[in-house]
Amino acid sequence: MKLIQLLALSLLNAVSLKEKKLITIDLEEVEHFSSLEEQDTKKSGSFLEEVKAKFFTQKNSGEIDFLRIKKNPKEPLTNSRSIQYTAKIEIGTPPQEFKVILDTQSTPLWVTGIDCADFAQCFLHRKFDHSKSKSYSKITQKNYSRQNLYYAYVNLGQDKVKLGKLEFDDMSFGSAYYRFITGQLPAHADGVLGLGLGENEGENDPASILDLLKDQGLDPIFSLYLNSKQGGKRGGALELGGYDSKHFKGKLHWYPLSSDTEWAVKLNSIKVQNDELELEDTEAVFDISLPWIEISPIVAELLNKQIGGQLKDPYGPYYLNCANQDQLPNISFKLGNDVYTLKPEDYVFESYDQCISVIQPIRAQGSSKWVLGNRFLKKYYTVFDGDKFRVGLAKL
Repeated sequence: MKLIQLLALSLLNAVSLKEKKLITIDLEEVEHFSSLEEQDTKKSGSFLEEVKAKFFTQKNSGEIDFLRIKKNPKEPLTNSRSIQYTAKIEIGTPPQEFKVILDTQSTPLWVTGIDCADFAQCFLHRKFDHSKSKSYSKITQKNYSRQNLYYAYVNLGQDKVKLGKLEFDDMSFGSAYYRFITGQLPAHADGVLGLGLGENEGENDPASILDLLKDQGLDPIFSLYLNSKQGGKRGGALELGGYDSKHFKGKLHWYPLSSDTEWAVKLNSIKVQNDELELEDTEAVFDISLPWIEISPIVAELLNKQIGGQLKDPYGPYYLNCANQDQLPNISFKLGNDVYTLKPEDYVFESYDQCISVIQPIRAQGSSKWVLGNRFLKKYYTVFDGDKFRVGLAKL
């Protein structure tokens, strides 16, 4: 009897220890009005004027009064609404606070730096000032990029970084002296927090989030809980070091990674109504930074036509009739032996008086991997296990 009691006590202690090591970071759900087409820096001369006209008042001389930012712009820069998730981090001594986009497809952390002078991309951001941090040390310069999303030229350095209750001493990160974020990401974000699986390419490259967790004595695992409301606000949580069963129903279903460098798994089929398309050699990447579900162009065209989608231009999204939204079919994806279903409200964006399908053709050039963006992840609790190289999904 004593042996059973000791074993039970030992098990409870182990569970308690694991719960203590689970670090939770609150996420903010950000509505973003963007162009679905990648912005071209060579053609963005009018973009600056658009920003000036819609976000700033004018002096009589015609110069911009930078101190008088309009509180309520009459209209967004463009008319397509999407969702991204951001977290707060602190860098330096004393700490400087930033709001960063989560990105499960890239590895490094970078924020806008004090040396970033480009008006359209840098002015409205918090900037890291290395001269005000007693613990900062510069390493080298580096370029970061993610096709169709952003690129940044950064000064790579080390400093104290705080993420939730986790504090990292001498953590490597980038301070951008030039940055360009395309219309697919919210331009007001101060930078990017990479949660990717990719390995470091050089000696001075920042460690991945998985390596940082191991250095803190945590399991190299993180989880995403993207709920509709949390504490009265739309958002969710990034959970580091494990997962929290209070946030999902039933059990987790695990899928082995199909890639050594990406959070990708094998996708078996896609189904609309009674039509199921079996897929061969198809991988799907989980990507919190994008709202879209990106699939092969041919399948995207056929699927959107089946649900009544129409293109208004060759590079734009598929538009749907808002009046018919309740009559649209469910769309299902099969991973392993499990089926994950999206209802019309899950795959349709409502933007003003227009409805847009989140099912889009793959945008990254040369990529054949499908993308399950945050509109998919919002439906399911997702665990990214860097220890056993797998992804787990469960119903919320």
